[in-house]
Amino acid sequence: MNENDLFNNPMIEKAREMMSDEDKNRYKLLGEEMFSIDFESGLECNQNLDDCKTQIEDSIKSGLHISYLSSDEKKFMLDYAGDKWWETYGFHELDLETLYSNY
Repeated sequence: MNENDLFNNPMIEKAREMMSDEDKNRYKLLGEEMFSIDFESGLECNQNLDDCKTQIEDSIKSGLHISYLSSDEKKFMLDYAGDKWWETYGFHELDLETLYSNY
């Protein structure tokens, strides 16, 4: 056994043995939630639609170019914010697919 192996550590095993079943289940659920996120799929929003829009807007306002939004995020903005939503943020329609505008 590697002495630096976190998961085969006697101290970790002892702590795990001392945890209640309720705590073990809570940590199991947290782990499942943490490792079940698909970062490739883009928009991951379990809140209401306003929160999703705010999340995307904050990304754009923080400097994310709209060409880097996922197709799901672009479709969401089109559906939720309307045609030409990109103009609100100073972009051109061509910016949806490439770095077109000169900021």
